[in-house]
Amino acid sequence: MSQPLVVHLLRSERLVAVVLLLLLAIAFSQSSCRSASVPTADQSSRSSAVSTPVEPGNASVESRPTEHTVEGVVSLPGGVVCDRNRLQVLVPGEVAIDEGFLEQVVCIRGTREHEALVVVTCKPSDVHAALLLLGLESGRPGLWTYSDTGVSRVPPQGDRIRIRVRFLDETGAVQEHPISTWMVGQPGERTFPEQAWVFGGSTIDQETGDYRADSSGSLVGLVTFGDEVLGLRSVIADSIEVDAAEWEARSFLIPPPGTPVQLVFSPWID
Repeated sequence: MSQPLVVHLLRSERLVAVVLLLLLAIAFSQSSCRSASVPTADQSSRSSAVSTPVEPGNASVESRPTEHTVEGVVSLPGGVVCDRNRLQVLVPGEVAIDEGFLEQVVCIRGTREHEALVVVTCKPSDVHAALLLLGLESGRPGLWTYSDTGVSRVPPQGDRIRIRVRFLDETGAVQEHPISTWMVGQPGERTFPEQAWVFGGSTIDQETGDYRADSSGSLVGLVTFGDEVLGLRSVIADSIEVDAAEWEARSFLIPPPGTPVQLVFSPWID
């Protein structure tokens, strides 16, 4: 198949999309002969971080979790895992930068990692498909336009998502934080407010039929490029002439660049 599954889902009628998703889940469940690594951390916890001892010799976040072979866990390309039992989508990645101003939160390698917190190697369309398998609905990304009358901002639409980042600290313990804790506002060292991220779902290029985020690399956007899979509820223009750079990496909380991490996407529950 030359195009990612999510492209076909987005171009189909709702009933057809549901059928294809069910077929995909069944196919993955029956064809996978290996276990899918699923974290054991309890995502219902509302604490800002969890610390769990790990056995000596574990060298990555992926090696820490207990392995499960259970119905409801679907493995997608690029290491993406949809765990419908825990209502989580798990995405492997690594720290991109630990200092400097940000325009992205998560991007794919070879695109915007010089201005993103986390870089991944999976396709954004596969993350989109995993979120659909979880039962979440996409809408559309935010957008902004500039004219003589001022700046018009249209917020994104879609289901609300919680994003957390999991990694091993220097002691070998698992740390898990809301991704928002890795950002700080300037001037004034302002804390980034923890808030829901919106599953806009990127867009389809009408000329090529491609999923735009797979090319641009925008998995989780901070500023609004209009092609991100997930973005802020508020629209921040991707032009410093309109909105000055405001948020940067909170260096003292972020492990060194290259550190393996696991992103945890789950439904936002108030």
